[in-house]
Amino acid sequence: MPNVEVNIDVDHYKQYTVEGSPSSIQLHTFLDSYSNNYKTVVEKVSQYDSIFKTEVPDSVVLVYKQDKNAALKTINDLIATNVQQAINPALKSYLLAKSFATMEKENIAKLVAASKEQFKNYKPIGFLETIIAQQIKQTPAQYALLNKQAPKFSMTDNYNRQFSLDSIKGKYVLLDFWASWCKPCREENPNIGKAYKLYRKRGLEIVSISLDSSMHQWKMALDNDNLYWQNVSDLKDWKSPVVDKYKITALPFNVLIDTSGKIIAADLRGRDLTMKLNEVLPKVTDY
Repeated sequence: MPNVEVNIDVDHYKQYTVEGSPSSIQLHTFLDSYSNNYKTVVEKVSQYDSIFKTEVPDSVVLVYKQDKNAALKTINDLIATNVQQAINPALKSYLLAKSFATMEKENIAKLVAASKEQFKNYKPIGFLETIIAQQIKQTPAQYALLNKQAPKFSMTDNYNRQFSLDSIKGKYVLLDFWASWCKPCREENPNIGKAYKLYRKRGLEIVSISLDSSMHQWKMALDNDNLYWQNVSDLKDWKSPVVDKYKITALPFNVLIDTSGKIIAADLRGRDLTMKLNEVLPKVTDY
C-alpha cells in the first residue's frame, strides 16, 4: 500500500494536496478543472435559456447555443477522459456519477458499459448501469422516419390543383400537418408564418397538409390564419394516407426535409423551428 500524505487547511478545505496515491491525485486534479468548467456550463446554459426567450434574431441565439455546446463538450470531454484513465473502481464510479449532470444518456451508457467490463463485480458501477438503462428506456423513441427519405405523396391544393412532393425536389421543405379544428395547430400557425417570412429567401418551401374533412372549414382557416404558402388536403381527416406514411399520432406535427429528400428533423415548434432553419439553410448575401 502506498504512503499517502494529505495536507488540508481547515479554513480553505478545497485547497488540499495529496501525495502518494495516483487515484487521489487524479481526483484532486479533476475536481480543480471540473469546478471551474461546471461554473462555465451553468453560466452559458443560463445565458442561452434567457436569450432563447427573447425576440433577438436566430443568428444571435445561435452564437449563444454554440457557446453553451462548447462548454458542455469541454466538461464532458474532461469527465470521459478521467473515467477512461481511472484505475480505481471507486474513483471511476464517482466520475461516472458526475457525467449524469451534463452528458447525453447514450454517451453515459457507453462509459458505464466499458467500466463494467473492466470491473465486472463492482456493485456501484452495476447500480449506475441499471439507472442509465432505465433512463434510456424512459426516453421517448426517436421519430421512426428521421434520417430516412420522405415518403412521396400527391394531393389537391386549395385552388383545386394537383400537388406532388416531387415537384419541389431539391429544396428544403417543411411539411406542416395541421387541421382547422386543432386549437394547438391554430396557435402554432403564426410561428409557421414567421418562419416562412424569415427563411423563404434562403430557399425554404412550406407545405401545410390539413387533416380536415370540410373544405369550407379548411379554406376559412387558411384565410383567417393567413396561410399564403402551399396548402393541400385530401379532406379525409385521420383516414388520409399521409397519416400512416408519416407516422402521425398527434397534431400539430411537422418534418423538415433537406435537398436530398431526407427527413432531418421532426416536431419543431416556435424558436426551435426557426433555429433549426437558420442552422441548415444556406446563407444568402442579400439576406
